[in-house]
Amino acid sequence: MPGNKVHNTLLVGADWNLDKNLGRGQIFDPYTPVYTGVSSRQRRLSDIPANRRLSAYAEEQLRIHTALGSIEVTAGARAAMLTNMTDEYVMNGKVYLDPRANAGYTFPRFTLLGKATTIRVSGGVGQHTKMPTMEQLFPDMLYLDFIQLNYYHDNPDYRCINVMTYVRNPRNTALEPARNLKWEVAADLSIGGNRMSVTLFREKMSSGFRSQAHYDSYTYRQYDASAIDGEALTAKPTVADLPYTETSELGGYSNYTNGSMTLKEGVEYTFESVRVPVVNTRLTINGAYFRTTYNNSMEDAYRPSQVLDNKQIQYVGLYDNNDGSVRESFNSNFTFDTSVPALKLGFSVSAQCLWFTTSQRKEVSNYPVRYIAPDGVTHPWTDECEGDAFLRYLVRENSPSNFEKNRVPFSMNLNFKVTKKLFNDHVNVAMFCTRLWDYTPEYESRGATIRRHVTPYFGHEMNIRI
Repeated sequence: MPGNKVHNTLLVGADWNLDKNLGRGQIFDPYTPVYTGVSSRQRRLSDIPANRRLSAYAEEQLRIHTALGSIEVTAGARAAMLTNMTDEYVMNGKVYLDPRANAGYTFPRFTLLGKATTIRVSGGVGQHTKMPTMEQLFPDMLYLDFIQLNYYHDNPDYRCINVMTYVRNPRNTALEPARNLKWEVAADLSIGGNRMSVTLFREKMSSGFRSQAHYDSYTYRQYDASAIDGEALTAKPTVADLPYTETSELGGYSNYTNGSMTLKEGVEYTFESVRVPVVNTRLTINGAYFRTTYNNSMEDAYRPSQVLDNKQIQYVGLYDNNDGSVRESFNSNFTFDTSVPALKLGFSVSAQCLWFTTSQRKEVSNYPVRYIAPDGVTHPWTDECEGDAFLRYLVRENSPSNFEKNRVPFSMNLNFKVTKKLFNDHVNVAMFCTRLWDYTPEYESRGATIRRHVTPYFGHEMNIRI
């Protein structure tokens, strides 16, 4: 663009990425698996489709310098899609657009308290798309094995096991990318070389990935091994002539869904002073306050672990609540660095202060809104269910103390570092000690005394510049 006060740069492009695993995957003898109860089988990683991602982008950078100040604007968009999806996937053929924009305004320089002063304000907003991984899009098949007969004989040749296997495909073709929207505003003030900046930000991802449990009823036979005459055996027993009873049992599996929400909010700040004359020391203060909220918007499933009649309880409760948590932290770092040019030495002492951290789990209901019976049928929960010998175990025992806010009080670490320049500044040698001194007092949490322990760390580093 013509003119000496307006400058712009346009950047456009496209890229295509291909990732393919040609490995053999886990290799083991299926008749002697690594551990009992394994629900997977061997699968060649080369059978998983290749990850093919196509994207295009465009970005415009504009800078305008006027007598009233300077304006910088950066705006653009990125479009991406996965090209390895089949028609059954919701993502097939979809293009996901990520627009973003940043703008900043620098006021004309002026004098404040006899010092040259500059002020800059800026802001930005943008969206980011996180594609699912190949493991999430093409998970392994699940094998649910139910033992129908497990016959043991002193002669290993006569031992027999019979298993009914159900194969489930945990693939979720409705899975979509996680979309993250972030905005921030910032202010930067510089007076006589002393600089202070503050940034306020908010970031929300409402379609994050999470593992969702599912339960179904499976029918299989339980053969009566007492009908086998072990003394008369001349070969492995067969189940063809054995009496049996048909039974149903709930079996669970999980797959990935877009049921997780993460909200991040906070403030970041930085202060840098000019170097104090004579001692040539500068103070830098930086830190942040963070608040992170996690929420699960999907229905929560819970199966009790209690065993009745030699079998785990065959009922699953479905709880309509947004299980989640909130975490907060506030920290500051104070760094004093001193430079001695005549000796080519630099010293720095920093104090890392963690003013507090908190965590609190959001309160959830102890009572389900529905439950799944052993036959796989879903029923509504009523007050009478709590008196049932089996259903009463679906009432979860969440103590109110589980939802109390846990607060970790103030702690501080002191660090030291010294740097020496050698051979015309081509070699930098440094020695440092992290956590040379600490203040980490014990505190009470939910009736227990928490004692913290910190271990100092010493080190040495050398950088060579040719």
